[in-house]
Amino acid sequence: VAATAKPPPQEQRTSRFSSRSSSSSAGSPPSRVATFLPGDGIGPEIAKAVRQIFEVAGVPIVWEDHYFSPDFIDPSTQSMVTRTALDSLLKNQVGLKGPMATPIGKGHRSLNLTLRKE
Repeated sequence: VAATAKPPPQEQRTSRFSSRSSSSSAGSPPSRVATFLPGDGIGPEIAKAVRQIFEVAGVPIVWEDHYFSPDFIDPSTQSMVTRTALDSLLKNQVGLKGPMATPIGKGHRSLNLTLRKE
């Protein structure tokens, strides 16, 4: 139940796969802002592949990248998802989450449970 580890590095970065801006230009749709949680294990690889699919398809998305660490439990969410990442999901109302390990018997909520409860 300890939250003694440091928070994950690079809590938030905004990136975009295309050069489209968030404002509409000459017939192109406006970019949608989406929260990106790459996951752990094979999650980052899978999530990166999905982002590449969006890019190739020309989907205008601006990504807000959020990272987590299984060694850090955010006291405000009681899980690996940070309050900042959760607020991003609530604000954007759309996100991409890679596969994540579910802690069993660790004394804190899984990311999936945290997302469903919010």
